[in-house]
Amino acid sequence: MPAISILLDIQSEVKDLFDYAGDLTKQLLTLSAGIITISVTFAKDIAKNNPRKIRRYISLCWIFNFLSIFFGILSLMALTGAIDDAITIGAKVTMHSNMRVFTGLQIITFLLGLVNIIIYGNMGIMHHQSSAKTEKPK
Repeated sequence: MPAISILLDIQSEVKDLFDYAGDLTKQLLTLSAGIITISVTFAKDIAKNNPRKIRRYISLCWIFNFLSIFFGILSLMALTGAIDDAITIGAKVTMHSNMRVFTGLQIITFLLGLVNIIIYGNMGIMHHQSSAKTEKPK
């Protein structure tokens, strides 16, 4: 049976499920890359006056977002593998456990990165405000 006809036989619900899973993965990949890009671009300006205790949160943000990108790529590869199985061996297209695991890890690491950048921003603002209060006006 030609590959095209197998793809056309995929139930619309399953196709939608794969579309939504792929879209979620791509959106999180884009957001993670954007957070890394913007924070690295301005890191010199925003991190220079913050103590090391505060700067570790931006480092954790970068690590978690890189992990989110890594798991997102693995998730897309797992989605592709499931569709390939359906085409080559005629297996039913289902969400395999590896897709769920990689997608879950991508979401968790993205959220951890987001929490760390929020903590970094709040602590940086508080540090800036407290250091501005302790400076004596000239």
